[in-house]
Amino acid sequence: MPSKTEKKRESAIIRSLTLACEMIKTQVPGFEWLTHNVNYHRFPQSLVVTCVFDNQQSYQSARQQKHTQLIAIIIQQQLMTIGINLKSMDKHLCFDT
Repeated sequence: MPSKTEKKRESAIIRSLTLACEMIKTQVPGFEWLTHNVNYHRFPQSLVVTCVFDNQQSYQSARQQKHTQLIAIIIQQQLMTIGINLKSMDKHLCFDT
């Protein structure tokens, strides 16, 4: 059962990632949504954000145009607004179609 602190943190993460998702959707063609997983016993190292594209071609295009770096920056900035500072986003970010 999650503690009260974990519930508050989870709610803040959801709010910040929702904002990031809406920003990314307007800037990256083919980006559809994102989700996250976290184990609060190993937080923040265990936080993983999965970004989903509509198809493999959109994802490849985003990589070629460096949009995946933009996605990482937007997510990192949004998480920082709630006090979560992830130094190496590549360890916390994955992409799917």
